[in-house]
Amino acid sequence: MTTEVNQVLGLSSDTFSAEDSMKSPILTSAETFIDQSSSSLSTRTLNKFTLISIIGSALLTGLSLAMIIPVLPKLLLIAVNENSSHAAWITGTVSFAGSCVEIFSNPILGRASDRIGRKPILMLSVLGLLVELLLIGCFYNSVAVYVAARMIASLTGVFFVTLNTIYADIAAGTGEEAYTYGVSGASFGVCFVIGPILGGKLERVHTALAVFASCTLLTLNLFYITFFVPETNTHSIDPDLHNSSDSFIRRISKVSPSVSEINPIPSAAKLLQNPVLKWLALSFMFDGTQSLLLSFRVCFTSVHF
Repeated sequence: MTTEVNQVLGLSSDTFSAEDSMKSPILTSAETFIDQSSSSLSTRTLNKFTLISIIGSALLTGLSLAMIIPVLPKLLLIAVNENSSHAAWITGTVSFAGSCVEIFSNPILGRASDRIGRKPILMLSVLGLLVELLLIGCFYNSVAVYVAARMIASLTGVFFVTLNTIYADIAAGTGEEAYTYGVSGASFGVCFVIGPILGGKLERVHTALAVFASCTLLTLNLFYITFFVPETNTHSIDPDLHNSSDSFIRRISKVSPSVSEINPIPSAAKLLQNPVLKWLALSFMFDGTQSLLLSFRVCFTSVHF
């Protein structure tokens, strides 16, 4: 459940045994997706209202992230006194550290979304992004704050993972899976066309204005999710945890995944053993480097132009 490959795993359910699926939240989620699809193939219909409400949240988050694409690297350059080499080193180091954090935090939050619900985890991820951007916007002269903020975002960085799982919840077995993911992709395409242009325009007014504009959108998104996005996990949720009056952190602690469940290596190894899925997995890995290249591009252009 930690990547978009989670949905693709449903294409080859016979590759993994039932015993293996107990060992990892990635494979467990894949089995859930398969079971839901096979058991309701002829009876389920896509809930268009739920899809539209989720797309609304995706648009708000996508636009907020797209707006800061041209701005964050420049803020880091300001923090390091326009030293492009130092900024590039920090960018690479933070990206590496953040990826290491996500390797272990994503499975835990993925399992929590299965037990507690998708909606609370979606809100947590948006809150993590909001805290990150607020810290960077208020203290953009501090490298230490920049690094700490990025680590917070990595710790809660499961928005798109949870979003894809929500799409699987509502679309599996309806025959409209491709349509659902197509609409999602189109919405992000719009965001990443408009967002960088808007962010660049706002940056001309004030250095951190685009960051605070993104914070505003994320705050609106929190309210939007609270009142308009329904809970879509109806097959694996634990009613006691979902309806508990305990704090969110306490409820996550009660999920208590085992070491084997949060260890991504066995799942990755099984995925890469599949002659077809291994190439798809590798393509996702290479695709993930694009954001890092965008950051380095700002450092490069600041030196040569």
